[in-house]
Amino acid sequence: MWHQLHTRDRARGWELYGERFGWTKTAIDDAPSVEDGHLSFAYAGSREAVGSMASTARLPGVHTHWLYYFRVPDLDDAALAVKANGGVVAAVATLPNGHRIAPCDDPQGAAFGLMQLA
Repeated sequence: MWHQLHTRDRARGWELYGERFGWTKTAIDDAPSVEDGHLSFAYAGSREAVGSMASTARLPGVHTHWLYYFRVPDLDDAALAVKANGGVVAAVATLPNGHRIAPCDDPQGAAFGLMQLA
């Protein structure tokens, strides 16, 4: 599972979560659509990134929230299943590490994400 914090202030988000829980910064991806990029993090004692945070809640239509991505073996098949069951797939993106992600809403409007590993 991948955990992504959409916040208005990534630095404050890092202070609240990263420093408090002893997480480790693993990388910063300078995404052109995000002012200060995505900061990837690992849990204390690990080097494997398990999530990221970014100041994406500054963008129109994005509110502050944690979005959880569930791993799927085939993102295209999973996205089709979401749509077939009344959900919405916002977009499919390929990350710099080759993983593919898709933010979604279920039929009731609850947000979640899908992730296929590279």
